[in-house]
Amino acid sequence: MKKILALILCLSTVIAMMAIAAPVSYARIIDDDFGPNGEYRYEYDYVKSFTNPQNDHCYLTISINEGVDCDGILPNYESPELLPWIADIQSTIYSSVQKVTIEEGIKNVPDYAFSRCTKLTEINLPSTITTIGKQAFENVPAVSVSIPDSVDTIDKYAFRYSAIEEITVPAAMTVIGDSAFECMPYLKKVNMNNNVTEIGEFAFANDQQLTDIELPTALVTLKANAFRRCVLIDHFSIPATLTSIGENAFKYCKALTSLAIPEGIEVIPEGLVYGCESLAQVSLPSTVTEIEKEAFYACSALTALDIPDAVSKIGMRAFGKCSALKTIAIPEGVTNLNNYLFYECKALESVTLPSTVTSIGKGAFYACESLATLELPASVKSVGSDCFYECKALSSINIPASVSNIGKYAFCRCFDLTTIEIPSASTLIGKYAYGYFYTKDEGFKVSDTSTIKGVANSTANEYANNIGIKFIAK
Repeated sequence: MKKILALILCLSTVIAMMAIAAPVSYARIIDDDFGPNGEYRYEYDYVKSFTNPQNDHCYLTISINEGVDCDGILPNYESPELLPWIADIQSTIYSSVQKVTIEEGIKNVPDYAFSRCTKLTEINLPSTITTIGKQAFENVPAVSVSIPDSVDTIDKYAFRYSAIEEITVPAAMTVIGDSAFECMPYLKKVNMNNNVTEIGEFAFANDQQLTDIELPTALVTLKANAFRRCVLIDHFSIPATLTSIGENAFKYCKALTSLAIPEGIEVIPEGLVYGCESLAQVSLPSTVTEIEKEAFYACSALTALDIPDAVSKIGMRAFGKCSALKTIAIPEGVTNLNNYLFYECKALESVTLPSTVTSIGKGAFYACESLATLELPASVKSVGSDCFYECKALSSINIPASVSNIGKYAFCRCFDLTTIEIPSASTLIGKYAYGYFYTKDEGFKVSDTSTIKGVANSTANEYANNIGIKFIAK
């Protein structure tokens, strides 16, 4: 009798607290401690659990009990350990949950809800669910889940590291949130809802088995890293409705073979197809005005690219390590060839530069081993350090009379460039700028086959004399 009175007092206290706070979980054992089939039976404000520990077997049913006013919204907790169906049930029993049923009337799956259910294989969600919380089904071994069409929000990492192989984006969802389907190592197919207008940051990132997905026909915004490291996707059909693409959107999509960017896009973002090593064809729209840094970095199958005439700015390393790129023309309006723009483009043979270029940045043509000749426009005023470092085939290049600065190592290790003419305006010539080769054992050594042509008593004349190479006065 004393135990019963104590329990009633305890429950009265909890009910009083519920009047001023979010719904609070409590539990009581009923049916004389055991149910008719030998199961433990727990009843909560909004949870019922039926467990049979003898068979290492657990079915978890979540519902709202009569008299509990929570509008169908289950509270979120800061960590999984605080969830009532973890905190009030032995962890060994909870980890044995194989089936979860959330009953009608409940509108959300709380954060972390079943992230500790390492044996969960069956998930039943009601038609009233609108939100799936962050990491709700993280690590679950279930291979499938039917997401109700009523769901309009899926939070970060909801299915991270789960065994789910196929997802259907629900009809109510118009925005796929940041990291909603990120890091799903077994996900192979996504059935897209064509009402989706926005795909968030990292939405499908690191889904390395994903091969079957079509972008929604109403897509307007594709955010940063949306498909980063989806290594098996070989194509994307980008709809004409798209107006914005975030940085690194397709970074490391190593199987991607072609990409067509629709008209209206003005900026090709940083790292757009970085490391897409199978990408052989790219089509850019006439509306593009800027290509940001590393946009095409390490696209090692790309042999050519038509840059639209409206482009006036190209970021550093934009075409770096495009090792198959053979020919390219930079449009009029570009004033700066940025640092390492064509870094290690080892197959590059032909480059057309515009009359608007005034500076060639550091390492712009670093290790372009196949570049034999290059015409620098009369507008060029500076040649950056390492600019043509290790351009082994370079045998002919003009340095315009307007060039005042030639950076260090600019023409170092250009073995076939036996003669170079340096104008009198070049009053700054950096260390090892020309006439040197390098070996691992001996370091930098002066080449005895190098010759500089220029004006007597010029900086070029002084440079030649200082390092001991031939100078021919004009």
